[in-house]
Amino acid sequence: MIRTTSSLSVPLGTRVRYLYDLFRQYELRKQDNFGMARLLSDLALYDDLLKSRGGKSIDQSCVLELGYGARPFRAVGMAARGARMFGLDLEQPVLGFDRADYVEIARRNGIERALKSFARSVIFDNKEVRAFEAAVQADFFEAAKRVSFLIGDASEHAAWSGVPDRLDLVYSEDVFEHIPRDNISRLLELVARHVTPQGVVLIRPNIWTGITGGHFVDWYHSNVDRSFRKRRPPWHHLVSGAGEPSVYLNKLRYNDYVELFSKEFEIIDVSNSEFGLGRRYLTEDVRSRIPAFYSDEDLLTNNVLFVLRRKR
Repeated sequence: MIRTTSSLSVPLGTRVRYLYDLFRQYELRKQDNFGMARLLSDLALYDDLLKSRGGKSIDQSCVLELGYGARPFRAVGMAARGARMFGLDLEQPVLGFDRADYVEIARRNGIERALKSFARSVIFDNKEVRAFEAAVQADFFEAAKRVSFLIGDASEHAAWSGVPDRLDLVYSEDVFEHIPRDNISRLLELVARHVTPQGVVLIRPNIWTGITGGHFVDWYHSNVDRSFRKRRPPWHHLVSGAGEPSVYLNKLRYNDYVELFSKEFEIIDVSNSEFGLGRRYLTEDVRSRIPAFYSDEDLLTNNVLFVLRRKR
């Protein structure tokens, strides 16, 4: 079995609470049209980077998504826009209601992952698919057939056997914070071997030190400014030293990513557009509880977009 966050050794009560929080979050996502505005924004960003940095449009490009997740809407959206699209993830995507898919997910990633994927599909995926099709103006299932979904550990050479050697774009959203530091180094070496000299690499990790870094559902980006009662105080993960127990987090800070990326790539652009998220919670009382070696800049840095190019 391939080990994922669903394979972590966590008490049953903690898992049940986390699953409850996740399904509550899926309900909240309905209010935001399942994040389709963010999806369209991401597709536009990838197209712009390809054109401005590599001289190609999406429909002329060979693209890889690292960590497409159970609901691979970005990858399918890129295929709908004409990309020759590949995806690499530890987990099998959920693309419909085929019983064989859930048997395979249980075999690869464990029974909990299969049950979670099944419940999510039954309750939510039809509505998300309809929202996707309205936003992207394409048939989800037809576009999904044009994506090569690869399953394996992206830090291992064998997982890349189905990936082309000349990629124009590699991107990864909210994934690198879940990868151990040593694995990131090996993964970046493999990315560098497969991307063209003119190709673009876009990596957007969720930085550990920000208010969202502990991956507690109450403090997800979309929930920071929502007015419901939070189960934990802001930056609780920095005070306690532990994030969401059902999710592996490497605890890397901004400068750690800069160091890792600089070994194989030139960092040609950095966007810290979410800087300041949660500022209103950074009261004197809250600040006094957080270890002093975390600067205010650390605390107000959340997702950071790194645009990379292979060293020449």
